[in-house]
Amino acid sequence: MKNQSPFIVFDQSYLLAKEKTTFGVHYYQMDFQYVIVIDIFSLREARFLERHLARLQCHPQSSEQGSLHFSFHENPLTLSVDEEIASELAIYDDAGMCPIIIRVAIMRKDDSAMLFEDYLRIYRKRTELEQEQQYFEQWISTYPVLDSQPKEGKEKMPTVCLISASFRDFDAVGNFIWDGWSLLKRNGVPVEIYSQYCDLHFRPFTRNVRELMTMPAHELTKRVLFYTYSIYDENLPYIADLPCQKIAYYHGITDPAQLGDVDENVKKMCEAGLKELSRMSAFDGLFANSQSSLREFNQHYHSITQLVNFDNASTLPPIVAMQSKWAAVEADTFLLPEHFSTSKILLYVGRMFPHKHVEEVIAVFAEYNKKDPSAVLLLVGGQHPAYYERLRAETQKLSLNCQQQIRFFSTLTQSQLKSVYQAASVFLTMSEHEGFCIPVLEAMMFGIPVVAKHRAAIPEVMKGNGILIDCFQASVVADIVYTLCYDTELRKKVIRGQHQRVADYSDISLAKGYLSAIDNLLTKRMSES
Repeated sequence: MKNQSPFIVFDQSYLLAKEKTTFGVHYYQMDFQYVIVIDIFSLREARFLERHLARLQCHPQSSEQGSLHFSFHENPLTLSVDEEIASELAIYDDAGMCPIIIRVAIMRKDDSAMLFEDYLRIYRKRTELEQEQQYFEQWISTYPVLDSQPKEGKEKMPTVCLISASFRDFDAVGNFIWDGWSLLKRNGVPVEIYSQYCDLHFRPFTRNVRELMTMPAHELTKRVLFYTYSIYDENLPYIADLPCQKIAYYHGITDPAQLGDVDENVKKMCEAGLKELSRMSAFDGLFANSQSSLREFNQHYHSITQLVNFDNASTLPPIVAMQSKWAAVEADTFLLPEHFSTSKILLYVGRMFPHKHVEEVIAVFAEYNKKDPSAVLLLVGGQHPAYYERLRAETQKLSLNCQQQIRFFSTLTQSQLKSVYQAASVFLTMSEHEGFCIPVLEAMMFGIPVVAKHRAAIPEVMKGNGILIDCFQASVVADIVYTLCYDTELRKKVIRGQHQRVADYSDISLAKGYLSAIDNLLTKRMSES
């Protein structure tokens, strides 16, 4: 399939140095403008590139398509391709430096711009690989077994391909992919994950989405695609053209007008992502993570395609299991100082970006702090650098005591996040756009009263429970939060209603909904075979 930019595909996902020392790279759409650059990195820690060990550059023939075959050796570190050799003098000690990452990138010669990259993980022995597989598979046993289809029927099933532009840990889309993979594995459904951009510790278990574009037709017929879409994806046009069964899952794309001016690139990605919704006409069906997202999708889809709406569309929550997964997590009680246990804790969890209006959460806390000086505000989530600086500037305008009671946390582990949820008194979000907002549902599950803006999908998730704010005024919201903290009867009433709502999202009902969606896709595919 013709692509507009060059890319490469490894012939394997990982390498066991004690069992095999060769691997291949297949390149596509290459010409004299590009060079293939191979870097070797050591990974003493599971997720961090520690130091650059060696680099090798290759200049393939002018042919658009071809292959390179490599040999890898540890002592001394040597990587060879054809007659070219890159070597490092470092000699490994007995413990070795595996796992090692080999990054293969395509760069433009004139300006060294990186156009494509992929990674191969190299392990010294199988036990190292098994240790990482345990990290990836640690939650599988927490998912319910619901599929009653006989084993012989499963052997004839097509493979479900879960596809996302990026696959990141501690990310809503990444968690949805990981949870879906775990549930399908648990129920004996053949499943693969495909992604362009992937956390390094997931790379050995994730195939690059470009593999699908070069896959022979007879292999594609053995697969069905479940494609998640949340922002512009350069691969969408090619995925849409693949001649196989495929379903799209729409997570929602934030209106660029709500993103402010902190990141023009993200705004452009959202704008482009909305324009590309017309590609969904090539899919056999569509799920959205909420009715709110589905309405937004149809509005944008209509404006682009002039069609009334997308045929065969429905909603599916962006979570596969919640209670059993959190129950399996042991809280990290060392994250929060001991004196926090006697303070009221206001909590925000979510990505920090302009449309989330975290500055309004800070403004509410500033008003609340006047009544309860010992209270603490915890702001948890990935922080966009420019927006984070604005938030810090807002906190510096507050009294010294108030500043000292505000704590920012970037990405937390599941154990740390559980301890935060368990300690919180009120969950607070002033976000203007949410496709679903999983943290609101998690807060409700942990028995935390929720105060949120009446915007996008949040009312749908809360369904009349918690407190919804129609018009923001910091002092008014602060009064509501204070009442929830100290009015015992109101607090119990709110928590009781929220627990009833959480029951609608039981693990069994979530798993049934997800498996039913996949089963319908597989049934249709098998009936057409």
